[in-house]
Amino acid sequence: MLKRLFLLLSIFVLTTTAMFAQGSSATPAATPAAASEAKPKKPVFRSTKDQVKEAQTMLKGKKMFDGEVTGVSSPEWKTAVKAYQGDNGLTKSGSLNRATLEKMGIALTDKQKEIPVNPDHIASGDSKSTKTESKTETKTEAKTTDGPKRPAPFSANKDQITALQTKLKEAKLFDGAADGERSDSFKAA
Repeated sequence: MLKRLFLLLSIFVLTTTAMFAQGSSATPAATPAAASEAKPKKPVFRSTKDQVKEAQTMLKGKKMFDGEVTGVSSPEWKTAVKAYQGDNGLTKSGSLNRATLEKMGIALTDKQKEIPVNPDHIASGDSKSTKTESKTETKTEAKTTDGPKRPAPFSANKDQITALQTKLKEAKLFDGAADGERSDSFKAA
């Protein structure tokens, strides 16, 4: 009788534990989903096929685009857009973003008007335009156009080293010769 009571009590404890374990694992899984829903996605600006056709016609008239007016993007088309953007103070992205369409005088849809102009699409003379540009170029080109180059590290000439050695000798911090040569004792001083 005692064995049956112990067996029933064990089954009850195991069943209760299993139910609590399932209930607690379901709660955290629901929390990340709720957190991701709370974070709104940024709207993405996309040009319409008609806008692309209108832009292709315009650039073809300016002799900047030689391809057919299809409303479809191509490498030749992206190059023409980059050239237009560069000539008009815009970031050379190769895509018809809001700033480019407005500069071309092409009408925006109501949905596009709700999306603000990205300030990165307007060239300001700093490295922002080259950063966007380098994303579409090869890595070797990106290294040469990605921001200002660092200056070479400072290297003192022989006269400067001699003057420093003389000052260190006067301060009794260096006991070697003031000959303009770098030595271990000079480095230590």
